[in-house]
Amino acid sequence: MKVTKNGESSYALTDWYIENLQGRTFWVFDLECTGGNVEAARVMQFGAVRVERGRPVPGSEFTRLVNPGQPIRPFIAELTGITDERVKDAASFPEVFAEFTQRGAGCVWAAHSAFEFDLPMLLAECRRHGLPFPDVPVMDNRALHTYLYPDRAGVFGTAYQLAHFGIEVGTRQRHDALGDALLAADIFCANLKLCRERGVHHIQVGDEALTVQYGHLPEAAPTLEWTLPIPISRSGN
Repeated sequence: MKVTKNGESSYALTDWYIENLQGRTFWVFDLECTGGNVEAARVMQFGAVRVERGRPVPGSEFTRLVNPGQPIRPFIAELTGITDERVKDAASFPEVFAEFTQRGAGCVWAAHSAFEFDLPMLLAECRRHGLPFPDVPVMDNRALHTYLYPDRAGVFGTAYQLAHFGIEVGTRQRHDALGDALLAADIFCANLKLCRERGVHHIQVGDEALTVQYGHLPEAAPTLEWTLPIPISRSGN
């Protein structure tokens, strides 16, 4: 799978293959970080939940703070509620990533903006710590919605998809990794339901790129280009 910046507000996605969407288990996650630049920022919180048979699995929630090893700016602390004091005794990225990876073993990983931020962030952190990145298939809510509506222009962000599917935020806390992961899981399940209704059983994006619009990560956008080798299964069904 390859993601390449395409203009000022979109990326081109190629070589993206996921088979048997309805039969897979997904590990839907979110990150809170010290900033939006994947080279300069650090992860400070993980949140995740498993999705099976199109629904979040009760009791599967995962959330951990991470000591980012750098000061948390006041703006980020105010936005997320995560302060230097809260993370001073938290585990390091390698420790939390090992637990995160173990809990998500055997799953397809998924996030709301995985391809433009979450995956590049994890790849950068793994490079910094000399960690191997697991061979996992990855899904992205924004890219999946674009795949389902290829002729519809626009940025399919969180607010758009919450409104599109009529999903209420409820008591889930925004800008908290677990709260946002739970919302991303609800959006993901709604997209999976739409796939089922349309008879879309596999994701197949080859050399003809899928163009995905974004618009909220100006810090990360200039370096938005990466390749993730994953085990793929091409199916014509």
